Amino acid sequence: MGLKGITIETPPQAEAHINAADDRAIWEAVIGMDGVVNVGQKLKATLISNNLLRIYDGALVVGGAVGRIPFGEYEDITINNGTQNQLRNDLVVAQIEANGAIENMKLHYIQGVPGDVAKDPDYTAGNVYEGETLRQYPLYRVKLNGLNVEAVEPLFEVLPNLGKVKDEVGELYKKLILYEWETTVKPFASINPGNKLTFTVRKIGRVCTGNILWVGSVSGT
Repeated sequence: MGLKGITIETPPQAEAHINAADDRAIWEAVIGMDGVVNVGQKLKATLISNNLLRIYDGALVVGGAVGRIPFGEYEDITINNGTQNQLRNDLVVAQIEANGAIENMKLHYIQGVPGDVAKDPDYTAGNVYEGETLRQYPLYRVKLNGLNVEAVEPLFEVLPNLGKVKDEVGELYKKLILYEWETTVKPFASINPGNKLTFTVRKIGRVCTGNILWVGSVSGT
């Protein structure tokens, strides 16, 4: 199969020519990374009890697939019981299963192994664009100490929107300093140790003058 047109008109009787994989390819190219989108509560997590974690509204991108918890809604994640006198790390991940037929996207809970040292459980970061069927993106680490949850740590990155990128580029530009250096010794004759070399620095909209104490010697024209 050659080039596939996506954003084109096709005859009404023709088979549907745009599917989820096409949309994922576009968003993967535009965004280029997994992350939470800067809208709503950005999937904020609140620990309700040692067995319940609540994830609030927001949106995210995983492998080019876009998903969201609508505004005003939430999803509860069940945390399995801890083990007395043992440490354990669990992960809450955003998961996409993409097999070209029936696909799904959901929040998924991965339980770690209890022990004297807490370690994150393994997760799968498959490349669905290249045909792998499972991609998981860690959102939160749930740290258990014995039977109690002692911390819920966010692991995701909040993706800036174009408006924020524009503002940040503007602020960066303001901090750029363009200097033009000039010396009052033109042409060079002989500069000996201890001589002062006067210079002028020009910045946009501003001129400063100062001196440099020369510690070496230069001769020439």
